Amino acid sequence: MNKTRVLITVELDGLIEAARGAPDVEIVTAYDRPGMLQQIDQADVVCLARFDAELLRRARKLRWVHAMMAGVEGVLFPEFINNQIPLTCVKQCFGMPGAQHAMASMLAVVSRLNDYWWLRSRSKLEWRLPCELQGRTLGILGFGNIGRTLAQLAKPFGMRILAMARTPHADPAPADQLLLPHELPRLLGESDFVVVAVPLTDQTRGMIDEPQLRLMKRSAWFIDISGRPAIVNQEAVIRALEHQWIGGADLQFATAPPPFSSLWTMENLIMSQYSANSQEESRRCNELFAENLRRFQKGEPLMGLVDKKAGY
Repeated sequence: MNKTRVLITVELDGLIEAARGAPDVEIVTAYDRPGMLQQIDQADVVCLARFDAELLRRARKLRWVHAMMAGVEGVLFPEFINNQIPLTCVKQCFGMPGAQHAMASMLAVVSRLNDYWWLRSRSKLEWRLPCELQGRTLGILGFGNIGRTLAQLAKPFGMRILAMARTPHADPAPADQLLLPHELPRLLGESDFVVVAVPLTDQTRGMIDEPQLRLMKRSAWFIDISGRPAIVNQEAVIRALEHQWIGGADLQFATAPPPFSSLWTMENLIMSQYSANSQEESRRCNELFAENLRRFQKGEPLMGLVDKKAGY
């Protein structure tokens, strides 16, 4: 039996070792573009973070593409979308770290943890009593891996949960209600916390801008764990904070603002790294690829399949 040739183009700790646990595989690596162009023509499987039409044209034997990230918009180009080669990704591995970050942000807000920091630099100390998450409404934009996990974490705190999904679900649990995209104004208007956890697609591009932020409660907090500026207009969120259209925000940045930025002095802004990662998530990603390799060898259904036309 010929071995399955697997090309790995991403450098991640433990990935090669995990892949070698699958039977009858030959692992080759290429971490730069010349190497990828040279190796991909003989690859049956490629594990990657970058992909384009030129690589696809050279991949004469390719039967499966695995992306080592959750957001796959960067590897979806017309030739690949219309190709029958399946695409999988590690989207299911990010549910807990993404949801946990949103919960940490909400708990920090109601527990007034930011007050402890700011009181240190104030000449006049003003103390406000903490409040509780119980009885507050959480609006979740996106009911995939992160959204569902967040609903599961928030429910025991006694929160009312409104979730928005692209398609109806027969059972909205663990959310109290599942809304469709045209009901976004209702979700924004009723929520005390709004969490963005949607993938970047044609339908979600530009989803949150000034008109949407003006629909929110003046006391509500906006939490973006998508990390996609194409989904959330961060400049509009900053204006909403400055003009007190909303109570506060947690925004993810790919790079930290410069030291002189006024963002560092905004009391109602939490700045987060553009990431929904954890030590456990990294291990799960490696294990998922290894399990999929075993499934691929046996002709079994792959996990983490992407609907290339839908974009996730």
